[in-house]
Amino acid sequence: CDTIRVCLNDTFPLNMNFLSPEIGQTTSIEVEATGDGLFINNIISGGTALLDAGFAGSNDNLGVHTITVTATDDGVPAGVTTIQFIVEVIPVEIPVMTLSGDLEICQGEETLISATEGFDTYVWSETDCDTPECTVNTGGLLTVQGFLSGCTSEAEVNIIATTYFLPDVIVTPNPVCSNDTAIAYVPMPEALQYTLFEWNGNYNNLGGVVYGTNGADSAFVGPGTFQLLVTNEEGCQGQRIFNVGGADAAQLPEDIWSGAYCDGIEPVDFDGATGEENCGNFLIYMINANDGGWGDGFLTVSINGEDAGFILTSSNTLTIHDDIEICSGDFIEVFYISDGSSDANKSLQIFNCGNQNNTTINTIEPGLLWSGNAGCVNDPPSGVWSQIDGPVGTFAATDIFNTTFTPTEYGVYNLALWY
Repeated sequence: CDTIRVCLNDTFPLNMNFLSPEIGQTTSIEVEATGDGLFINNIISGGTALLDAGFAGSNDNLGVHTITVTATDDGVPAGVTTIQFIVEVIPVEIPVMTLSGDLEICQGEETLISATEGFDTYVWSETDCDTPECTVNTGGLLTVQGFLSGCTSEAEVNIIATTYFLPDVIVTPNPVCSNDTAIAYVPMPEALQYTLFEWNGNYNNLGGVVYGTNGADSAFVGPGTFQLLVTNEEGCQGQRIFNVGGADAAQLPEDIWSGAYCDGIEPVDFDGATGEENCGNFLIYMINANDGGWGDGFLTVSINGEDAGFILTSSNTLTIHDDIEICSGDFIEVFYISDGSSDANKSLQIFNCGNQNNTTINTIEPGLLWSGNAGCVNDPPSGVWSQIDGPVGTFAATDIFNTTFTPTEYGVYNLALWY
């Protein structure tokens, strides 16, 4: 057989088992070696005999040695199996393999892992690295083998990748008039998880001004599209894209209610007002728990039955597509075209109109993945109704145009809507 080389401080493992040829038989194992270096951790006799042993190279046993393993069953006649190994201990001291570097990273970030230097070649698991250093951007078990003069040393570490997170954002009021501000904030206790907050307006050139902050975890904003970046104690970032609607374009119908009512005391219905068309971003987060993104697979988007002209791809752990604009009344469909590879680690998050209507899809299959109406809706025009003078009357609601006013007696009622 081939000669097995063992370096100084290296070990040739002898871990094997022998199955007895017949049920009820017991097999025993004997091990012998020329020279020093053989060590035996455990030998177990039985129907399946087990050997846990090895041969260690040192300066005291340089040269060629023969290791003989003999397995004998208790049958009649006895069955004997003999295996021989030729081991050469060479005067090459192999370094102890160790790994160092930042073992905790944020999802999507990279870390440089360094192995012990001095080996001829390196083989890293799950990567194309072949040097003492390897850049890693995913979590999981990482193993490296170093080869030197035919000898091998190995080490492994576990890389922990913090999951990408999406902070919750609440906006009130929403929509808001263009000359007014809403307050956007991260609710408690979630806000306590983050150490830094960055509020950015005019995201993707869709308008929006951040007028100031009210403490780090909240901000005063006008109508538009915004980005919130947060950082946790580990230094990892998350983000949320959200939309604040505008409420200035209320279309009030022509006044057909003023005048004389001759049919008695009856309620007056104010209706027919429509709010501003509400638009926002249709956000798609393409996620793959493993590195490599979605390969050659991609998504397409249809709006109102027509291809919207978007081919959405992903080559990273997380890819955010935020340039699809939708408006109230739109019907959206999302299709997946597969490249034939496994979709087991892929998932999708959809935000239907800014940060609203979050949908998570964990089962990715070719064809139609999601369909539905735009989450942007036309809110009825807001305002404040009041009665200036006249007999006492009541409003069904005073904060929207479309309401009902009920008079109590004959007379002139002077009503006003402030919006």
